Amino acid sequence: MAVVERTPTQVQLRANLSSPGLLVLSQVNYPGWEATVNGNRVPVLEADGLLLAVALPAGDAAITFRYQPTIFYTGLGVSIATLLVSLAVAGIARYRKKDARHPGEEQEV
Repeated sequence: MAVVERTPTQVQLRANLSSPGLLVLSQVNYPGWEATVNGNRVPVLEADGLLLAVALPAGDAAITFRYQPTIFYTGLGVSIATLLVSLAVAGIARYRKKDARHPGEEQEV
């Protein structure tokens, strides 16, 4: 087995097994880890109640673990939506305030 690349959110490995086996990565299995073997998504298993693991077939295998927590993307979406709604409310409030000062009259900015 060889580590091809390792970043905080991704680990790429290569392995060559003579029979099917289990790859255990010394990485805590936090929710959000996904794995592919030879480009096919596979279930992430838990070894020793703590570590990431995947089942591997016999032969050459290209393994990729990616950390993509859905809670991060959900939070990002909620934050962006909140920002957009806040900007819209502020724009509407400013428009109404301008109209209330001089009804029926155009005002220069």
